[in-house]
Amino acid sequence: MFTNILCCVDGSEDSAKGAEMGLNLAKEFDGNITCVYVVTEDYIHFMKDDAVRRKAGAPFDDMLLEQARTEQIGYKVFADIIAMAQKVKCQNYTTKFLNGNPSDELVNEICTGSYDLVIVGRQAASKAQKSLIGNVVEAILHLTTVATLVVSRKMASRCA
Repeated sequence: MFTNILCCVDGSEDSAKGAEMGLNLAKEFDGNITCVYVVTEDYIHFMKDDAVRRKAGAPFDDMLLEQARTEQIGYKVFADIIAMAQKVKCQNYTTKFLNGNPSDELVNEICTGSYDLVIVGRQAASKAQKSLIGNVVEAILHLTTVATLVVSRKMASRCA
């Protein structure tokens, strides 16, 4: 039924619950799951501005450093996914970084991949991401034809 799943992760509790559900589905249906994390331009700028404020005027023009810091968040998210996969005994998973606008990158990934299910969290992890998440879910729902599961940790815990 679901043999090729894409799970969009961002470090939020909702996306973590979605990843857990996706890993269980991949195991149940002997399918594959790809967990993807998008390093956003807006998030990089948000982090740069925050770092500049904290460094009290120190020069801060090395965007590669900020991108590396943002990617560290992604690596932490992926470490959590690896631990979840081991816990549920799912071996058919991969992790993938994308860079750019989350809506554009995820829609492109969905349209060019052969996914039969997309899982996305309802709420983002950070304030910078929250302004984007509604647009991301909306873009996925309106611009793709793949079945999409929007997960909320609150609803998931009520259904368990």
